[in-house]
Order: sequence, then structure tokens, then C-alpha cells
Amino acid sequence: MNDSSTYFIRGYRLAGDDGQLQSALQYIHGSAERARCMCVPGGVEMYVAKFHQFVLKRMPGTGPLHAPHCEHYDPPASESGLGVLLGDALIESTDEGVQMFVDFPLTRRRGRAIEPVGENCAPEVRAARHHMSLRAVTHYLLEQARFNRWSPAMDGKRNQGVFRKYVLEAADGVNVKNSPLVERLYIPEPYHPDDREQIRGRRRAQLALLERHGTPEEFPMALVMGEFKAAQEDTFGYRLMLKHMPDAPILIDEKLWAKTLKKFKPLFMVRQADGTPPSRILVSAIIYSPQPYCYQADAIFLTLATHQWIPLCDPCELPLLHHLVDRRRRFMKPLPYDAKEPALFPNVLLLDTGSVPTPLHVVSGFMTKRDRDAKERLKSHDGLPVWLWRAEESIPELPPPVPVHRYH
Repeated sequence: MNDSSTYFIRGYRLAGDDGQLQSALQYIHGSAERARCMCVPGGVEMYVAKFHQFVLKRMPGTGPLHAPHCEHYDPPASESGLGVLLGDALIESTDEGVQMFVDFPLTRRRGRAIEPVGENCAPEVRAARHHMSLRAVTHYLLEQARFNRWSPAMDGKRNQGVFRKYVLEAADGVNVKNSPLVERLYIPEPYHPDDREQIRGRRRAQLALLERHGTPEEFPMALVMGEFKAAQEDTFGYRLMLKHMPDAPILIDEKLWAKTLKKFKPLFMVRQADGTPPSRILVSAIIYSPQPYCYQADAIFLTLATHQWIPLCDPCELPLLHHLVDRRRRFMKPLPYDAKEPALFPNVLLLDTGSVPTPLHVVSGFMTKRDRDAKERLKSHDGLPVWLWRAEESIPELPPPVPVHRYH
């Protein structure tokens, strides 16, 4: 989102913001020739993909080869919930994109979800495969869109339009149940009252697939992602209002909304706590259309995020991330996806402390006793004492930043 890297393409070095970069990427797009990111000596190979414009993407499995300060760096998959999914529920390929296996249906039958065709009558026996929940899909899109990382240069540059652009770009090339995810993903565009008719027309065009019923009893489903604004009680349940989508509420029956409030109660409570830094609640909803242009929720996942759109996994991480942003640190937030033991992952990775990221761990009252004990047992990382903050105490001193060395 703020590419300050340098690339080596066909004998030339080009900065990420160089006006000639698009022409160079177009030249090698579709060929066997690779660009190299020059964040480390010798560079790291990357390939070219096309969305609205040409973009450079990491070769599968090369994230840890980039320097921690690099926009393309990712820690080893084992340091987040992504590790258990790669090669199983997520299969990456530079030629075929990403195949994603999910645990929720994309078609609904009146009264119940449709069983996947052939699931119960397969002639062969197969090994059990992981399937991604709606939470894991949300984490994947936010991570691929780089909203789980921060550098001071991003300050003031994140908004609804930026969120929409990069999450849609992250979904491009992802296939779910033989269907391009980007065709089933709707993210509200920035709303302007004077353009409401045009915006409504584009929204209806994007969600037109919801009207293509295979039978009168079948309802195709789509994924909507946006920022929570309000939930208003209605005759048959509740109307979930998203920011930038004031004229198209998502309807939720009373039972589903009661479960949502129970499960995500800490997210709403932390936003009302005295002195808490500003935050957002991001909504991921699987919807269908029982009536034309009427959007009904079938499943919901909520994510607490900082004011800068950085997703959190524990409400007590909010002060720490605010502290890091305020001190102009460069960092990323590992996401747990569907991991069974998320306490083993760092809450934050500092990316500005040299050639190796520094993990930061948090112990909070929102954690189970098992997870708190797992954090307390962490003694060292690469031979160094583990940085650990107990949320009821003051935030400890942070490791100092190290100047970035760039290779040109």
C-alpha cells in the first residue's frame, strides 16, 4: 500500500513509485522472466499479476526471504494460523492463483444450507482436509491486503476507498468451490449522497448473482465486508447498518443477532470503555437474497480493528497497537485464522529492529487460563528474553528501532 521497495527488472532498478514501473511490469507479464525485490543482497524473485493494474506478488513460500522492513516480507507461516492451512485449505500457485476450501456453503436452500454435491457419496476414501471458517477467510483477505501491518508512512492514508481497493485486490485470483471469490465479494464503495443512484446500480450489478436461483428454493450467497455502524431493531429481527451503505441494510433474525452479541460482546464493550483508543468493528457477513434486492445474513464474523484498520485478536491489544503507532514504529499483527492454540503466536512482530523481527506478547484477562499459562511459559526467542506485557500493568520499554539498510 506504500511501496518504497526497489526492484530489478530487465537490467534496470526501479523504485516502487517510479512512473516507468507499470510499463516494465507489463513487458514481463505472462513471461517466464521475473522481477527481483532488492530488499536483501541478490534480491528475491517475484512474479507479475494483473488486477486494475500490474502488481508484483511474492512467489509462494518466499515471504521470510525478504527483509523485515520490506513491504513484501512475511514471517514463516508457522508464526501465525496460516501455517496449518497452506498446502491444505489454501493451495497457492503462480499459474492458477489460490484454491481456498471453506467450511460454509455458497448456496442456501430455503430453511437450511445446501449440502455440497457428491460430498456423501464419493467412491473413494480421502484424507481429512482443513476447511477455513469465515474468520479464517477474513484474516486471509486482511493479511493479503496488508492491513495487518503498519509503517509511519501509512498514517492518514487508510480509508474506506483504500480498504475496498486492497481487499478486492487480495481476493483476485482466489477461487472458492470453483468460483472466483472476487465475483462473490462486495465491499461498499465510499458513499456520496449525490451519487447514490449510481452507487446503488453498481452494488446491484455486483450482487446480481444473488438473484440467479437454480430453483425457487435455492439461494446463491455472497460475502459482504464493511465497517459496522449500527444494529436497529426491526419487525422481523434487526437491520445491520454498514458505513457507506446507508440505503441497503443487512437483515438479521433475532436468533442470529443474539448469538452474535453473545460471542462478540467484548468487542462492543471495549469501544465503550473509559479512555480506550478509537477503534472500528469490521463485519464479514455471508448473505443471500430471499426477495429481490433484500439482503439477509446467514453467518457473521466481527473483527475489532484500530482506527488505522489494523485487525486485532484480543481487545487488550488495542492500547499496545495505539502505543506503537504513536511512537512511529513499523510492525505487523500475526493473525490466528482457525488455530487451536493462538497464544503460541506473537501478538505483534516489530519489523524495525534489524534483520530479525522482534515478537511482542500480551497476557490479558480476555484470554483463557490455558492461553495465559502458555504465554507465561515463553522464556526466550532466539536466545533473547521474550518481551511480554501483562495488560493490567504499564507497557514495558520497547526494543529500539534500527536504521534500515537498502540495497540499490
